[in-house]
Amino acid sequence: MTRAVARVGDLVTIYITNNITNYQVGVHCKDKNHDIGLQNINVGESYIFTLVPTFLIPRTLYFCSFSWPKGFHYFDIYVQSRDQEDCRPEKQCHWIIKESGPCKIKSGSVDCFNWNTNVVLGGKQLGHNLNM
Repeated sequence: MTRAVARVGDLVTIYITNNITNYQVGVHCKDKNHDIGLQNINVGESYIFTLVPTFLIPRTLYFCSFSWPKGFHYFDIYVQSRDQEDCRPEKQCHWIIKESGPCKIKSGSVDCFNWNTNVVLGGKQLGHNLNM
């Protein structure tokens, strides 16, 4: 089995900013091997982490839980096949979290998504093959 290797300098930084008025949001992000940890972010504050996407085969997936007094949701915050082009050339992905769902800030536009309908059990998200 050939293993994909990331090149030096291929780091991607993820910025997740709370835009839910009057609520602190608990954000907990992970992939199948790395648990980034839980952070509570106030309105206007950001949760920031860096990841190394795979090289050759775009299969990196990070998902996060988002919790506040009136909501609890999951979202795939970085899907390499979906996000790698949008995060270039700065190698940064910027997300704004709203009650209705997360929105990705792209060059000159905003792309909003629905929350995941799948649930996470044992650190793996149902409905996704994390060993693609």
